[in-house]
Formats: sequence, structure tokens, C-alpha cells
Amino acid sequence: DKKDIEDNTDVPVLGVVGHNSNPSEFVVKNKPKSSLAESFRSVKTNLQFLLLKEDSKLINITSAMSGEGKTFSSINLAAIMAMTNKKTLLVGLDLRKPKLHFEFNLDNNIGLSTYLIGKHKIDEIIFETDTENLSIVPSGPTPVDPAKLIETDQFNDFIAEIRKRYDFIVFDTPPAALVSDAIELAKFADANIFVVRQNYSTKNALELI
Repeated sequence: DKKDIEDNTDVPVLGVVGHNSNPSEFVVKNKPKSSLAESFRSVKTNLQFLLLKEDSKLINITSAMSGEGKTFSSINLAAIMAMTNKKTLLVGLDLRKPKLHFEFNLDNNIGLSTYLIGKHKIDEIIFETDTENLSIVPSGPTPVDPAKLIETDQFNDFIAEIRKRYDFIVFDTPPAALVSDAIELAKFADANIFVVRQNYSTKNALELI
């Protein structure tokens, strides 16, 4: 629980989000007045104290393992930012087990992976959503070696371009305990958020934090 984190790490707790019992993960859009939506607003407010520099805008979201709420947190935090009239981009960077596209009814045939291998241009992989100011880059088809793709010059070019275009960028990344991608992606971020789930995450995750 929250006390375990505070007792065993020096990392600040940005906020506490309740369990989502709704069929959709997009709670801030579907239930904007719910306590869940309010808790994401609180996280966004607290996040401002970490994004102090004028050009701080890229937020990396990860956790130790699957099922802890990375994608759920990424979708709703990005939506909350977009709802404050900020151009926001949500990027599906879990190239191994993509699922971000499901919530936005995209087929995932085009995405970041197809851009990184030179098959598509950047404007072809950015999709508008029906939430104003919120755009999404889905992961795309699963590549043979995802870690190699995010070490390319093409990925650096992608980061540079989206930093110019958007007020906020949210990365939905793979589990940090299982693959190295999330650690590699952390260096691009202005703030790194590590999600733990009460009565689910193991205490070994605290060492990873």
C-alpha cells in the first residue's frame, strides 16, 4: 500500500487512483465527475511540480509487470491534460504487447513500429481522437526486435518532432522488470511515473523504483 512505498523509497507519491470497475478504461471522458476522474486531475496537478522547466513536457509511464495499470493511467492522464486545452500526444510504446489502440478503435496496422522502419511518415501514424486536443500514435505491428528500434536515429527524430508539435507527450511503455525498453525510454522523459497496484504489485518492485 501507499505506506510501503513511503517507508521503503525516497520517491514522491504523485497520487492514489481507485479501482476502475467500469468496462471502459477511459474514465475521465466517460465519467468526468467521478472520483476516479478527480484523482487523475490531482495527479496532473502534482505533476506540475516535477515539470518545472519551460520545455518539460514528456512523461514516461511504466510499472514492474503487466496488469498494474500503465495503459489505464496513460490514457486518462493524457486525456486530463488535453481537457485543459493543451495539445497532447499519447504514444503506445509497448511494442511487444500493444493494446492502446483497442480503446481508440484503431486496427494497429500503422503505428510507431512502421514509422521506425521507414514504411510510414510521421503524419501518417498520428491519429486524432474524439477528445479535443488529444492525438494518439499506436504501437503498430509487433517488430522482431523492439529494443533495437528505439535506439535508432529515426526514434530520436521522432522525439524531436513531437516535442515541437505538442504541449504534453505521454509514453505508455512496457513493464520495466521484464524488458529493458522502459529504462531506455526513461532517459527521454522529463518525468518518470512508476505505477504500482495495491494488493497486486510485489514488494520487489520497490527496489526497481
